[in-house]
Amino acid sequence: MLEKEYKCLLTFDEYDRVKNHFEWDSAKEQTNNYYTDDNGVFSKNRIMFRVREKDNRAVIQVKSRKNSDSALQICEETEFPIDSVPQIIENPEKYTGVKSGAARRIGAAVTLRRSKMWDDNTEICLDMTTYFDKHDYEIEIEYTAEDIPAELKAELNRIGIVFSEPSKGKYSRFLDEYHAK
Repeated sequence: MLEKEYKCLLTFDEYDRVKNHFEWDSAKEQTNNYYTDDNGVFSKNRIMFRVREKDNRAVIQVKSRKNSDSALQICEETEFPIDSVPQIIENPEKYTGVKSGAARRIGAAVTLRRSKMWDDNTEICLDMTTYFDKHDYEIEIEYTAEDIPAELKAELNRIGIVFSEPSKGKYSRFLDEYHAK
């Protein structure tokens, strides 16, 4: 599945403003267990490999970034059901298509995600994520149409949210903090 989304990191004040501006359809917690390979193959191929726990189920998720240097992120994403969260996945090649050696779990990030369907093609996701005793805040606009609705862009602009800068994804932010430890 091709995923298109605009992302923007937020300050706590911006997060709070967005949280109070919309009526949310749901608020759920999800845990992303992140994996890496010892040879750096995932990184070289711009692959994010994780096991997401949500709604009492776990899935392996693989995202391959298709563009860079933009607030718009386009990724190829695949999912595979799994029974539990392993510390090591011996053959990640069957999920990624890339020879890497074993994937080992390096930690987890817990996200409280508020979501709202703006229209049939557009979902607003507001995230507060915790990892390594750090909190960060992000808004994502996921859509399947050609672009996000102009009315939504205008409404976000009115409350001070603009998607103009490239934004690091959760995995990249997690890795930065992981390597800093």
